[in-house]
Amino acid sequence: MSEIKTTIAKDAAGRSLERKTSGLIGHVLRYHPESLQCTCDEHGLTNPVKDTERHTADIKVNMGKKDQVLKRVPCMVYSQGIISNGLVKGDRVWVQFIDGDSSQPVITGFYREPTQWEVASNTFKFAVANVFSFMTGG
Repeated sequence: MSEIKTTIAKDAAGRSLERKTSGLIGHVLRYHPESLQCTCDEHGLTNPVKDTERHTADIKVNMGKKDQVLKRVPCMVYSQGIISNGLVKGDRVWVQFIDGDSSQPVITGFYREPTQWEVASNTFKFAVANVFSFMTGG
């Protein structure tokens, strides 16, 4: 009998860890911009975006042993620069949970893989910087 109790306790402890977490890495499936129109496949150009849906994203995260889709997760990050498209499909996001409660997710950071042009230009910049560093003895 005690073996059954131990198994049940371990299973419950594992499930509670899946529900209480400080943050997870996810990937953007769909982004709903802070505008009156959304071009995603769910809204299209004809359906208006509700106030509560603006600047939110639908994301896929791995919670425990399964992938889960979280819908309408508020974004607390903004892109830098003059022209911004917000998040795009495939962006990696850091999702934190208010008070560790997995029912209250918030996107607090994102990372976008650089394009080939960005990688090439960064490589060139670092090469030039290394040449000048070598010439000045630094």
